[in-house]
Amino acid sequence: MTTVNIRNEQFQLLPERVVFHEKSRTILAADLHWGKAEVFQRSGIAVSSRVLNEDLERLSRAIEATKAERLIILGDLIHAPKGLTEHVIATVSEWRHRHPTLRIELIRGNHDRKLVMPEEWRIELHDQPIAEPPFLYAHEPPEEVTDLYVWSGHLHPMMRLTGRHDSLRLPCFAISQSHSVLPAFSEFTGGIDLHLNDWKKVFVIADNAVIEV
Repeated sequence: MTTVNIRNEQFQLLPERVVFHEKSRTILAADLHWGKAEVFQRSGIAVSSRVLNEDLERLSRAIEATKAERLIILGDLIHAPKGLTEHVIATVSEWRHRHPTLRIELIRGNHDRKLVMPEEWRIELHDQPIAEPPFLYAHEPPEEVTDLYVWSGHLHPMMRLTGRHDSLRLPCFAISQSHSVLPAFSEFTGGIDLHLNDWKKVFVIADNAVIEV
């Protein structure tokens, strides 16, 4: 865990690929892409359905470790509507019962445009970013200039670390003066390589550690 100060408030960057805002007891997560394995399976590509279970366990660890009261998902909760199989809906519903008092909100991302939310998941949908000054929570940073500090996802940021004989590509948190981008929560995703000089700070996730580079 690493703590950063943004607009005089504390945010914890966790190795579970989430951010915890201490003041509001809120976890931020982006790009969960539930049901992606099932989409691949329907195309005849053998992918384990354990992907979802492992991601949910990791999310539970973050919730329980921080004692969070709220979860804001910064878009792309699902990968595609056809991935919402009975198995996926039932698996997430069972997980939701483990956190009955947790408030969960989703800012609709580009993958969520046609999402019909299963009622048993008890997730509030937002079609627009959530403004809670001095912060704005969004799927993508808005095109218009804003005085609010923006937390977003969508880009799936990665950082390539190169040594003398090899290189390593790791998910990362990217932080600038005006906005920060979270790594994709799902491990079953691609990403884009960032240029270190474009950001004030970059923190990579390596196993169970968050490390500034």
